[in-house]
Amino acid sequence: MRSDDAEIRAAHVAVIRRTLEAISRLDVEAALACVHPDLAFELPYEKAVPTLDRAGFTELLGGLRSNFGSFDMALVEVVEALDPTVLVVRYDGDCLSLDGSVRYRNRYVAFLDFTDGLIRRWREYDNPVLSRRMNEQLGAVNT
Repeated sequence: MRSDDAEIRAAHVAVIRRTLEAISRLDVEAALACVHPDLAFELPYEKAVPTLDRAGFTELLGGLRSNFGSFDMALVEVVEALDPTVLVVRYDGDCLSLDGSVRYRNRYVAFLDFTDGLIRRWREYDNPVLSRRMNEQLGAVNT
């Protein structure tokens, strides 16, 4: 491994840490500062959700902020790829709705591709049963 590859990887790890910390604070602007203007955010297990561009990702984050009082995302593991612009990360979520009635916990694996030091492609895998249950519970609360 070349030293410049190690520096690139370290910078990308710092970006995903900042991103998850911003999401945990429900700070949409800070999270957006970590993603590329040409972002593609994919949820392959969520069939109803198309690939989101930066505007769609912004809307998704706004939805989190309007529905959750806390949305803690803890980085658990980083797996470096041979290509220094690619990371595989595992993180855990522990979230609570604004009114405190819906707790949502899930585990995630994401494949991240970076361009110009920002997340350009984010493919996130979670347990879709848990996310569907959370959406149904939130729907019942918000009716």
